Amino acid sequence: MLYLDEDASFASVKSGDVDVATIDITQARENVTGYNLINLPSGRAQGVSFPMLNDTGLKTEKGDKIGNNVTADPAIRKALNIGINRQKNC
Repeated sequence: MLYLDEDASFASVKSGDVDVATIDITQARENVTGYNLINLPSGRAQGVSFPMLNDTGLKTEKGDKIGNNVTADPAIRKALNIGINRQKNC
């Protein structure tokens, strides 16, 4: 069993290196000889993550900002948490 991101998973399908793979819906349009597309409900949990640190000017090695003054505010995070409809099926 391999744990690959969807692009690497689909590349493994196209090269014939795997028997079964999870792929992105956009890749489902492409036919690959020897493989059948099967649609199954996903057990994958989805979530949203916000920076919890204030912006201090630090950056990652890739140059991305570390921190966000808005999402670091506990009142903002609490309001977003209250506003999420957890019962609605998407």
